Amino acid sequence: MMEAGVEPLAPYSGSRRGAWKSRCRECRSLLDPGPSLANIERGQGGCANCATYGFNPTAPAYVYLLGHESLRALKWGIANSERRIVNHGYGGWAVLARWNFATGTEARAVERQIKQWAKDEGLRPAVAASDMRYRGYSETVSLAQVPLDTVWSLIVKIAQRDPDVVQPAAIKSLQSGSR
Repeated sequence: MMEAGVEPLAPYSGSRRGAWKSRCRECRSLLDPGPSLANIERGQGGCANCATYGFNPTAPAYVYLLGHESLRALKWGIANSERRIVNHGYGGWAVLARWNFATGTEARAVERQIKQWAKDEGLRPAVAASDMRYRGYSETVSLAQVPLDTVWSLIVKIAQRDPDVVQPAAIKSLQSGSR
């Protein structure tokens, strides 16, 4: 943990996969929950605030809503860069809407509420992990289980505003594929 730049603030629990409360030795951020020893050993890094790759909670970010016409599925997620959406586009996912936020922390809070809603509703991921080259299968739902309008309204309610970017052609294509 120390080699990864994090100082444990609690004794080792004995679980390699359990979060380990820590403090970043660089920026001094409290990491609670902190990284797991297994993630550190895989090279994931310790502090998201200091990471030079991946999702940065202190940088501007956005929540996206994507649709996949042939899979009849929706996908939500968060990102700091356009690369995330471009990568999903290679798999056939199209942007439906996007909500911009000043920080990744704000976007992550919205994403977590959407995921909790899906769990509370008993919704299962629409695709298998093996079908998502760029990960994110657990943030998918089937249009057979829940309509686009329901997910859209939920995100608007959680974000407390309409999306900043809307792609009407992608929405129309997804809706016309359901008839």
